[in-house]
Amino acid sequence: MRSENHACVSQKIVILGTGGTIAGLSLIPGAGGAYRAAQVGIEDLLKQSAALPPKASTKPANASEAVTEMSLTLVSEQLAQVDSKDMDEAIWQRLLTRLAQLQADPQVQGVVITHGTDTLEETGFLLQACWPEGKPIVLTCAMKPADAPDADGPANLKHAIQTASELHLTGVHMVCDGQRFAGHAFQKLKTDGVQPFVSQLPDGTEPAYVPLTSSELSRLLQAQVWPRVEIVMNHAGAEGSLVRALLTAPGLPTLHGLVLAGTGQGTYSEKLGQALRQAQAQGVRVCRTTRALLGSVQPVAGAEFSSVPWTPVKARVAMMLDALSGRTA
Repeated sequence: MRSENHACVSQKIVILGTGGTIAGLSLIPGAGGAYRAAQVGIEDLLKQSAALPPKASTKPANASEAVTEMSLTLVSEQLAQVDSKDMDEAIWQRLLTRLAQLQADPQVQGVVITHGTDTLEETGFLLQACWPEGKPIVLTCAMKPADAPDADGPANLKHAIQTASELHLTGVHMVCDGQRFAGHAFQKLKTDGVQPFVSQLPDGTEPAYVPLTSSELSRLLQAQVWPRVEIVMNHAGAEGSLVRALLTAPGLPTLHGLVLAGTGQGTYSEKLGQALRQAQAQGVRVCRTTRALLGSVQPVAGAEFSSVPWTPVKARVAMMLDALSGRTA
């Protein structure tokens, strides 16, 4: 009769709170509707979700028939408490620093991040570039405040914890209303309902940012100041005055880059083009994408401005990553 060796491995799921609607409270208590975001702490959100620590066991097919039982405990940290419209590079830097520590902690199985929906696609894109194959990082959110009668946050948080607990899962993911997206492959398309997100491309095969190497990630984690990158849009009557104002804005850091949210396939008016050429001549990096809600800009040989296949906000993150990681001068 063969004996079994039992080993118990204790692992943690760390839940980082950053605020957002999922942590919001109704202006009329308990009524839903109008609300103020980022009011409820992450510990209270965990209690509301009633998410029980999952327990999984695996039985490797080997001669000793060792059985490993993995017990998961939940640990919460309030990393920030903001409406995600106010998410900024300082909070990103704090988040990246903490995630790097958790990625290196052998007791951590995965990480869940609660976040507002407004800038979630930018944070997801950023994290995917840093840890595309690391321990699972699962973002989640809500469209209704925590005290709404039909609050969607508790179920989303529970789903996120379950996802982060999956054995062998790696990389960055986002879960909302029962759906899972790759960390870089979603955008907010709706302002209502409980599922505002879609994939930018119909088949979901959105190009990811080329992952940072360990040395590039190290540079990013040590960054003291993030480069100034702005977004400008082409529209009827666009004549470039905004670009010229951005070049000479007093009291701001030197402009590093401009992302053009062009019409259609990244097109722009002649007057706007003149202003962008002026900026490029002054050393400002210019790239073009599209203001269209779905689809991406295709590269054109000999184009005066480079094109990128992402939404304008993701393209801005990519340009900052290039500079911070040393990929561009």
